[in-house]
Amino acid sequence: VGGSDQPVVKSIENYKPDFVYFVCSEATSENKGTAESVDGKDFQFVDRNTGEKRPNLITQTGLKEDSYQLLTVATDNPFDVYEKVRVVIDRHLEKGDRVNADYTGGTKSMSVGLASAAFDFNNCEISIVTGIRVDTVKVKSGLERVSKLPQNKVYIQRQMELANEFLTNYDYQSALK
Repeated sequence: VGGSDQPVVKSIENYKPDFVYFVCSEATSENKGTAESVDGKDFQFVDRNTGEKRPNLITQTGLKEDSYQLLTVATDNPFDVYEKVRVVIDRHLEKGDRVNADYTGGTKSMSVGLASAAFDFNNCEISIVTGIRVDTVKVKSGLERVSKLPQNKVYIQRQMELANEFLTNYDYQSALK
């Protein structure tokens, strides 16, 4: 979750998930945190260009209370994001759930941690909401599109490197696995 609501809303509207984990930065004395933007009663996003005000993400997407959870992570700590998100992804994949890690919103550290955790799993989908950029700041509102990345490219690369390492050490059984 970051300062812009439209890409997150677009992703939820596109995928229509049964359950959403919102990765939110923790509130500290130096940082406001982002949990409030998810379901804060009086929270409003303010469009930087038009001044338009929009309510929190839950109100905009219509998600019910039992269909989302906030996952609070340390600000600017990709390793904290990685560790917490990896547990969630693993739990859901073990149950046979379809998992899509959308790294559209949030800080760079959040995106790195989320994508790193998703890359660890062959069957975790990864996506981003992107679109036409008329400047170097952000995608122009209304021109966003959801884009899926090759699902298991990094996972396969990691597995091949590991297999080659086993072969180099004559550990054929591990390489076969």
